[in-house]
Amino acid sequence: MICAHGQLTKKYQYITDLRLIREKEKQHKKEYMQHVLEAERKTSSLKRGMRFATVVLSGHLFDTKFFNTTIDILEAHKIDFRVTEWQVGNKVQNSSQVTIQLFAQDSLSMDQAKEKIEKEAVLKKIEITEGTGPAFDAIVEEETQL
Repeated sequence: MICAHGQLTKKYQYITDLRLIREKEKQHKKEYMQHVLEAERKTSSLKRGMRFATVVLSGHLFDTKFFNTTIDILEAHKIDFRVTEWQVGNKVQNSSQVTIQLFAQDSLSMDQAKEKIEKEAVLKKIEITEGTGPAFDAIVEEETQL
């Protein structure tokens, strides 16, 4: 007998636990997909087809080895870079922020590198935003005057 008096019998009480596990799994998947969509929304503003870009990486960049992976990706695509600002969290619960200027010889390599970095960022819950400011603007003006 499965039910008695509106309750699962002792032998079938595991069904309640299974339902709870499935609900938690659904909620986790929903939250993960929201995080992915949010990351895509934030990084979609990064312009494609550029030879110059400034990006700001925020999160646990060193604990997750995301910063190292980013540098490896840039080197693999022959993209020069310059770290212009560091804010390193000094406690485990503190996140870090790094601003990097990117310089590529062609748009294709820049786009491919950005795509790989963005995918890695989603996996490691790192936020990427487009950087702006005087340091970046001065480099662009200098390069365009050559």
